[in-house]
Amino acid sequence: MRYPPGHKEETRARIVQAAADLFRKHGYEGVGVQDIMKEAGLTHGGFYGHFKSKQQLFQAVMGLEADFLRRMRARTGTTGKALRDEAKDICAGYLEPAHMEAIGKGCPMASLAVDAARADHKTRKEFASGLADLEREFARGLASSKEPDSRALAAIALAVGGFILGRASGDKDLQTAIMSASRDEIANLLDRGKP
Repeated sequence: MRYPPGHKEETRARIVQAAADLFRKHGYEGVGVQDIMKEAGLTHGGFYGHFKSKQQLFQAVMGLEADFLRRMRARTGTTGKALRDEAKDICAGYLEPAHMEAIGKGCPMASLAVDAARADHKTRKEFASGLADLEREFARGLASSKEPDSRALAAIALAVGGFILGRASGDKDLQTAIMSASRDEIANLLDRGKP
């Protein structure tokens, strides 16, 4: 049977998206190839026509643009202050309990950082590339000649770290306190005049 043009690319994208959703929900080790293919609506045997291994698929997932980065890139401010205010709003939304509840569709930096740290060099390189892109986007609106910008890195660490710790705590009061403190410190960092 002949498939229409683009079929293979569309199928591959479905597999990557299914894997991204499942990895974020259950972690890399908590998901098998069969689970991924079922989620994508495909048979298990078709996997190897697209990927050599689950590890290669994980690399592709790490190469996807994170929603956090997409939101930061979508900022429309035309001044440094406007860009910083939008960044603070995005971080506030990122550190909301509703975002935590939607982990399967959430940020791979927060949900897969530990898995990425244990992965092969290529996967970590994909993760680092996304992190560097996010740092550059945070730095847009910060008057600095330093690369990378320490405020941008600290804001990312507070957002992602606050999300991870809040989610892991299992304690609603502690989660609220961690996320609130992270939001406040991000706002302080981004408002600070010098890196």
